[in-house]
Amino acid sequence: MIDSVPDGLQRFRQGERAATMSTHRIHIEALRAVLPTGSEALLSADEDADPVCVTIEGDEFRHAAKAKRRRVGDSVVLFDGRGLVARGIVTTIGSRAMTVTVQRAREVGRLRPEIVMAVPPPKGTKPEVMVDQLSQVGVGVWVPLITERTIVKPRDGKQERWGRVAVESAKQSGRSWVMEITEPVPVSEFGAWVAREYGTGPDVLFVVADPMGTKPREIMGQAGFSADRIVMVVGPEGGLSPGDDAVIESWGKPVVRLRVAPHVLRVGTAAVVAASIGRAVLWGGA
Repeated sequence: MIDSVPDGLQRFRQGERAATMSTHRIHIEALRAVLPTGSEALLSADEDADPVCVTIEGDEFRHAAKAKRRRVGDSVVLFDGRGLVARGIVTTIGSRAMTVTVQRAREVGRLRPEIVMAVPPPKGTKPEVMVDQLSQVGVGVWVPLITERTIVKPRDGKQERWGRVAVESAKQSGRSWVMEITEPVPVSEFGAWVAREYGTGPDVLFVVADPMGTKPREIMGQAGFSADRIVMVVGPEGGLSPGDDAVIESWGKPVVRLRVAPHVLRVGTAAVVAASIGRAVLWGGA
């Protein structure tokens, strides 16, 4: 039923990728509550169906109306960051809010395989840069990993700041899912964390960045190198300590040791390169 839409709305799906890059995107975390995908206005071919209107306020309104100068009649894309995407038209603009009449909505699945990146925060302002870049290459989850050599410990307020960067990155790159950022996890607890969050089945592949590891091209030819979820571990500046490595081996899971570059990379760069390799080798899904 979702695919049965009026001719006038068929453009939503056919031109979605191009429109995603050119149409202003508005993040509404509570979109699912105000815009149920079962609404007749979204799924019915009846042109007389009542329209579904969404009110945009706050920062998203100011950005759309003031910074981006959206006007009545302009097309916009609404998304909740959890796979619900809606396309609509700006119908009213006031001093503090604007109204969007939704024409079409649909669910978009996560990228598969999902990449879970466990890496310590880099120093200085570099965590924000890393968050933006990891989001752009399609990482699903960033776990701030605490290792023996981790220098930067996340402070109060950092998590919220990183979350805003992830949202903005999703808006810019056209992602339907905002990259999740978890609470910091010590490497000693990370194996149990993965088992609790994702289970212990064979569909989870562990990859550890290792300067003595296997080259990407050689990994691509390995039998059984497939998974629904890739859990990648990248060490801090100075690399993983022998103690960290011992903990990783104690997880009791097969681990792919990946050499991400022929030379030393900064931690943020290494994480982005590792994620790019994982995405290139096993790219699939929506």
